Amino acid sequence: STGSLSSPTKHMQEQLDLIATLAPEHKDNLALQAFDRAFFDTLSDDDKAALLRCVRTGIRNPTSSVGIYAMHSKDYERFAPLFDAVVQAYHKVAADVSQPSDAWPELAADQYDLTTLGLPSLSMRVRVARNFAAVPFVGNMTRAERVALEADVYESSIKTLLAEHGGRYYSLTPERDDHCDDATYQRLVKEHLMFKDMQEDPFLEAAGLASDWPVGRGAYVSEDKSINVMIGEEDHLRIAVLLPGTSLAALFNKLRSVVGVLGRTTSNAFATSPRYGYLASCPSNVGTGMRASVLVALKPTERVPEARIKALARQLGLSVRGLYGEGTPAGDDGLCDVSPRARFGVAEVEIAKMLFDGVKSLLELFKKKNED
Repeated sequence: STGSLSSPTKHMQEQLDLIATLAPEHKDNLALQAFDRAFFDTLSDDDKAALLRCVRTGIRNPTSSVGIYAMHSKDYERFAPLFDAVVQAYHKVAADVSQPSDAWPELAADQYDLTTLGLPSLSMRVRVARNFAAVPFVGNMTRAERVALEADVYESSIKTLLAEHGGRYYSLTPERDDHCDDATYQRLVKEHLMFKDMQEDPFLEAAGLASDWPVGRGAYVSEDKSINVMIGEEDHLRIAVLLPGTSLAALFNKLRSVVGVLGRTTSNAFATSPRYGYLASCPSNVGTGMRASVLVALKPTERVPEARIKALARQLGLSVRGLYGEGTPAGDDGLCDVSPRARFGVAEVEIAKMLFDGVKSLLELFKKKNED
């Protein structure tokens, strides 16, 4: 019928009207602010639908700060005016900034040792996001593609990690032999080694990232719990290394080695672009896709309350979070998570240096402000 032929256009118009209404009210929603109707009008009908699919989460959740997810590696190129604007605004970079070429050298064993800052052994963590070029991103995969991706990564990479580091792969796909029961799942979530139910996150749900939950998802945990690889959450892979100690070199070198296993042995190449480096579902993760942090005791005082600590950290290009991430409280003795904010336009080894220098400067400032 003619009604069904015109309905996509009608639906598109409704979405465009919503964007026009919401954008002036939600200045912090980067996707709504960057949406350019003139560019949209130049696209084919298929591309118009695909672009609206990318910003759907920002329309349905107007309080979102980013408001856009790529559905495929090629979205960064075909919708460049929109993604460029969001990347520049989020990462606070000029239009000509691009990701340094991917040379991730090994760090010398004695580089960036936190004992030189007078710190005791502490909890260190670094993770990267990775996606595969030949497969749709998590928000736009079919059930069959999710199952196939999990199987591919398991056969080609997780088996290698199991042989080298022991541990176990916990699949959330009901039909797999290594499927884990609910009690085990809840324990892993509590230990921050497995992701929460994605359907409960309105941002992921609206973007299609929670579709077919929990099929095609799972996590590898090494015997000593220092290596954690999550499959099918916000990105195809989230690869993390968690170590106690003071050697940032040991932390970064171990992650470099694990990423090497996943990149070398999987039949698909990682999604990259000359400009953006590693591509991610969310533009906040392009570049290195890396977040590196240490848990440092910064107990708020009368002179330096929590808000002041966060402001000092911001000046140094760091973010300070609670013990278990954004919005969670600090631990005993003011234990909080300190990490460099930069992910794009910097190399992995620069992030290691930023973390070391940042912690050093923050501790010095914290001490000075308490003595003033």
